[in-house]
Amino acid sequence: ATLTVDLANLGSADFMYYPGALIVSNSEYIDVQNPNNDWYWLYGIGAEDSFEASFSLITSSDTPLGETETISIFWGPTELSDGWCDELINGCPEPVEFIYVLSIGLPFDDQLATPENVNAVAFQDYIEVTWDEPILFDCEAEAPYSDECYGYVIEIDPYCCDFNWDSICEGEYQDCMGREINEDDYYFDNNTRVIQDFDEHIYNSILSREITGYNIFKDDAFIGSTTFMVYEDSDISASTEYCYHVTAVYEEGQSGPSNTACANALGEPDCFTGDLNCDDSINILDVINMINMILGIIEPNLETADLNDDGIINILDVITLVNLVLGSRTIEVGDNI
Repeated sequence: ATLTVDLANLGSADFMYYPGALIVSNSEYIDVQNPNNDWYWLYGIGAEDSFEASFSLITSSDTPLGETETISIFWGPTELSDGWCDELINGCPEPVEFIYVLSIGLPFDDQLATPENVNAVAFQDYIEVTWDEPILFDCEAEAPYSDECYGYVIEIDPYCCDFNWDSICEGEYQDCMGREINEDDYYFDNNTRVIQDFDEHIYNSILSREITGYNIFKDDAFIGSTTFMVYEDSDISASTEYCYHVTAVYEEGQSGPSNTACANALGEPDCFTGDLNCDDSINILDVINMINMILGIIEPNLETADLNDDGIINILDVITLVNLVLGSRTIEVGDNI
């Protein structure tokens, strides 16, 4: 990206002898394309004059979408100004630091509608994430429309969304549609409200809220985009839990995060229940692995270790597994093994 700034001399005297600017990144994600850390210097700049300077910036590929970061630009005398500064009674002033805030990628906007009912389901080799389209117009009052002019009316007149779609709302809607209306025809429902004049700027902002796609995040890290309401994540490890949320993408930005949905990636297909180390047999090594899962030493695998399907791995699963290893003998809780 290119950052363009105006280097201005607002004083009443010319600023000569090589003034300049130095840009410095304060972010781990932004790299300034200035390998020698050189100043952007000028021969001079007249009183009350300015000069447009451009700086090249590159963001790293792992930059979170919507990330807000800062850069600093130092503007003033440079090393080339030393001779001139020495002639001044008080010398040259120190360069002044200006801090700029940059939003990388699409900014997040909590006012934009978010995807609904995100769900994650594990299949062999991938996790499928699905969601419902955002509800753009979530109103208490019922109306016979759901188009851009409807969105415009409830934007300029919240009464039409929160209480009732009355004749005033209908008049504003017809006006938005470009139809000639006689306002007196719409005042019989409520004489205390008036039809608001059409505002093209607000209408155009409604048009820019059309959904152009969706961004998918796994464990709060961006992993991809799609125009569909389904996403398959194959970059997973067996028996590992992953959590997902989705944002809706609009021309003006992206929505806040949806609800979070989690799923455990399935275990290796060759591992059957109780065979925790996938060696095609159930033995004391599987018991040891299960105990290590309970103690948190190794990653839990509910698919192979949750023998009673209660959603947790505990001593009851250990007892069941030991019974399987011993074969004919049945162990109850409290028995000495």
